[in-house]
Amino acid sequence: MLTVAINGLGRIGKLLFLMIVKRNDIQVGAINCGIPVIDLPTYLGYDSVHGGESLDFDIIDECNIRVNGKKVSVLDTRDPSNIDWNKYDIDIVLEATGKFREYQKASQHACNRILITAPADEEVPIFCFGVNHKEYNNQHVISAGSCTTNCVAPLIHALNQHFSIEQINFITVHASTQSQPVMDRASRKRTDRSVLNNIIPYSTGASDAVKRLIPDLSNIFGSAVRVPTSDVSMIDMVIVCPEKIYLSDILDTVKSNPLYNEVFYIENETLVSSDFRGNTIPCIIDGPGSEQLSSKSVRLVLWYDNEASYCSQVLKLLLH
Repeated sequence: MLTVAINGLGRIGKLLFLMIVKRNDIQVGAINCGIPVIDLPTYLGYDSVHGGESLDFDIIDECNIRVNGKKVSVLDTRDPSNIDWNKYDIDIVLEATGKFREYQKASQHACNRILITAPADEEVPIFCFGVNHKEYNNQHVISAGSCTTNCVAPLIHALNQHFSIEQINFITVHASTQSQPVMDRASRKRTDRSVLNNIIPYSTGASDAVKRLIPDLSNIFGSAVRVPTSDVSMIDMVIVCPEKIYLSDILDTVKSNPLYNEVFYIENETLVSSDFRGNTIPCIIDGPGSEQLSSKSVRLVLWYDNEASYCSQVLKLLLH
């Protein structure tokens, strides 16, 4: 069985932990976080976004817990170089703090494999399940990219194999994240304005990540806005081709993909964002919302639970 450590127990680290403890092919050997052990049953057992979890939870001592019958060591250090992961028989470290995105920082973990659950610097290769995961070749430190990248990249990769694409423009209407303040901060940056009261123009690195993943496509442009919802994001994408392209052909291509129902899905009901909460498919095409713009362009509306579907993609990559 694969044994992992989770460094950081924020939104992604927490959800990865909860997904893994339900599985029989992966186990969590250790977590490193700043949360007192006594607070972990409440923190892990309840969630304002995804609801409660029925966990068989025991506190063994101040450094160990048992969840669903499996022992997990609990560490509390801000310096990865101080952790001997071999002591806990760790195969892979899931770096989920968001603070060690550079190769040199992430490689401080004393482990053969480190998977960063966030975009990283250019020294760290990106792997996205459904795009280039089969190209993994024992690299020491890798990145799973972002939740937005894991939505758009597999779709663009699949379509690029069947159609000639001239340009792609997209905007992600993204749910709020922990990086945003509840109330305005004393700052001139609009990213420091209240997440509860505003639609906030934001940047996204997803277009650059897609270019790294699919080098033969360069005309990809992405932007973002943050909106006051707690989870589930939407992408509005326009694809322009040098020759005729039909929405029906795109949908048929997606349906015939081997990863349909795992990475892609076409939803024909007229749903809203909360209907996709907890959905682990990273690229859900909104059939009624997508449309033919011209003989050479189509508009696709995509949904993704930016927490649950991203964690699902991370686990697929992890197992591969």
